Amino acid sequence: MKSFSATEAIKFGWGVAKSRWQLFLTLGCLNVVLSLVPYLPDWIFGEATTQADIAYLVIFIPLVVVNLIISVGMMKIPIMLVDGKDAKFSDVWVTNWKLLVKFLFGTALSGLIVLGGLILLIIPGIIFAMKLMFVPYFIIDKNLGAVDAIKASWKATKGNLMELFLLGALCMLVVIVGALALLIGLVWAIPTTIIASAYAYRKLSVSSQA
Repeated sequence: MKSFSATEAIKFGWGVAKSRWQLFLTLGCLNVVLSLVPYLPDWIFGEATTQADIAYLVIFIPLVVVNLIISVGMMKIPIMLVDGKDAKFSDVWVTNWKLLVKFLFGTALSGLIVLGGLILLIIPGIIFAMKLMFVPYFIIDKNLGAVDAIKASWKATKGNLMELFLLGALCMLVVIVGALALLIGLVWAIPTTIIASAYAYRKLSVSSQA
């Protein structure tokens, strides 16, 4: 039984993206900065130098930790916006270490399951990916452990795979259109898809508990 509408999710995402585009632009800039940090040693000391290698080793672990924190925050904020809460840039900084560990294990375990499906046959891997797409949300929103989050995502997506597939297709279309609009459109296109996914999670998480 269909519990949400993909087109409705996109419309909702577009509405939020239009009103909160400054927040998502700031978050996007943060992601760009973090993606450039690993290249700093080479830029400062030159490529393939001992100093660059040492500098990279020094920043590697802190960078991994910061990326983990930001990854959780990037998923927490869309859930807050879907729930009508006043999300701020500072909400991206999540320091609940137990939650971060759960997120790490949950995403790793679900990733391995999807990979196993892709190795055996392509189609099972795609199905597993859709069935487990809400694992991070359940961990962040409900504070579930990895296994429980996998079970919850599996249950929530039951009977909604076609609508989730349609949502994925619509999200791709939105991003393509945004990219064609001189790339400026991505400022609204990417947040639209992010919010749409969180919207789908909220709808399905509620219906699965009913």
